[in-house]
Amino acid sequence: NFLESIGCEYAQGFYYARPMPWQEYEKMLRNSEEEQRLKRELKEKEEISEIINEIWKVNPKLESIFHTLSKPVALCWYDEKNVKFLRVNPEFTECFGYDPTGTTDRETSYVPDKYISSIRSTFKECCTTYKTTFCDYMRVGGDGESMWYQIRLQYIHSLDNNASVLMAYFENINDEKLLESEVNHYKSYEQEKRKKAAMLIVDDSNVTRYFNKELFKERFEIYEAENGEAALKVLEKHSMEIAVILLDMNMPVMNGQEFLKIKNTSPDFADIPVVVISAEDRQELQIDMLKNGVNDYITKPFVPEILERRVFNVLEYSSRFKSILREYRESCEAS
Repeated sequence: NFLESIGCEYAQGFYYARPMPWQEYEKMLRNSEEEQRLKRELKEKEEISEIINEIWKVNPKLESIFHTLSKPVALCWYDEKNVKFLRVNPEFTECFGYDPTGTTDRETSYVPDKYISSIRSTFKECCTTYKTTFCDYMRVGGDGESMWYQIRLQYIHSLDNNASVLMAYFENINDEKLLESEVNHYKSYEQEKRKKAAMLIVDDSNVTRYFNKELFKERFEIYEAENGEAALKVLEKHSMEIAVILLDMNMPVMNGQEFLKIKNTSPDFADIPVVVISAEDRQELQIDMLKNGVNDYITKPFVPEILERRVFNVLEYSSRFKSILREYRESCEAS
């Protein structure tokens, strides 16, 4: 385009060359580049064949086992930047759809980018330590299905150009990974079960709070508040952790009844069960508290074992109710 813009339609490649139309000159350059590329590829193939022939020549039995092995295996070339498959066995081609000799080139899966660096690190470690190294990675098929493999690398020898030759063995570990995932789910479930729930003790008496804390500290993480106002501040920070509230009724600043009114109107706090512990034994008050969302009412003085049992009964009932409600919602969504 430049030559045409200045009125020149001919080009001369070097001093003694004949002038030629620029289109012909451009074609000559392209042919020359293609020729150089083909020469480089041919030289690389010759070098690869030389490497492989040397390995097979030293141990002919190795070649026989390599080609008949029932699992994918590949002879690899590595130079800290690139990994090349020099030769692969039929099982490798069957699994991954690739053959470096060019007879088959239909890769049926690919390795996501997030696993590439891990694989390269495994190659580097093998060539640095000369020891067998392992790496788990995922391949994604054309249908989007994921399969887990483990690659095991075995160092063979180094080349003059700072590259190394390795043997790579591929093992399908999809079933093992699925099992491992289920075991991890179970472990998380068990850890969640063992994790202490929290209890909020609301009472203006230091002695009563201390007594209840000592009674439940093995089973619960304990939070304390000396009145209803302080209890609401604790709930604002820790409502997701608190499983039950022990509540006194007669307290300064904000008593138990005022606390319950505010607590029951908050969507974040309303479902937390409450056990009232009070010296007030009037039947009308107890009935009124139960109507206002209190789950149980215990009068002072009380037997510690009875308090424990009634708190755990409240929690068990609350857990069952939530489970039933969850199942009901799931059945409604399914229908």
